[in-house]
Amino acid sequence: MNESEQKGMPIYLDPTARRLVAAGDDLDKDGFWYPSNAPARRLWACTEVLTDINDLLEDGMAAKNSGKRKRKAKLIAGQTHTLAKAINGLLSSIIGDSQIRKDLGSDDLKEVQEMQNDFAAFVPFQWGADLSTYRNKLVAHFDDAFWPKDATELLNAIPTNQIGQWLHICLHVLLDITKLKVFAWSCSSPHPGYVRFMHNEPFIVTIKLKPLLNST
Repeated sequence: MNESEQKGMPIYLDPTARRLVAAGDDLDKDGFWYPSNAPARRLWACTEVLTDINDLLEDGMAAKNSGKRKRKAKLIAGQTHTLAKAINGLLSSIIGDSQIRKDLGSDDLKEVQEMQNDFAAFVPFQWGADLSTYRNKLVAHFDDAFWPKDATELLNAIPTNQIGQWLHICLHVLLDITKLKVFAWSCSSPHPGYVRFMHNEPFIVTIKLKPLLNST
């Protein structure tokens, strides 16, 4: 290498505005972040559920009578259960990965473990718990053993403000999780033969793929 040549890693500004990819997006287009490890994939799953909840909330606000709003709340409760399960799975994937545990360090790992324990104590998503039973009998499918009185009693067993509280806890925990430096993302490369990753925000690393040698 000529001594006059500059040494080091080149750094360029990437002006592309990206958003997290959503189910149904045209994956051939640029402008998306894709999950590149297990925690990122599970976090992405949480955002998919949140999108559905947001749509239900908008529909519920537009409902003209209390009966329709209550039925929307029932569907929101079902999706809140799905979100809670997804968040718990995300926490478990962080705790269960030996490399991630090493990267986090003992203090952050302890915080994540306590977060999971507290979350399970405040949101009853476990099998047989209130939110789980509500979701399984009224939302995931309708219990055909019900009489109208049974269905009405279960529908009224959980007030809408309680559903909102559980959803609020889910959002609070999810925001705390996003502060952890355990997520890896990728995006499209403008040139063939290169891949791009982001693990340490806001830096994107572009890597040139080396062709595999013909083993024959």
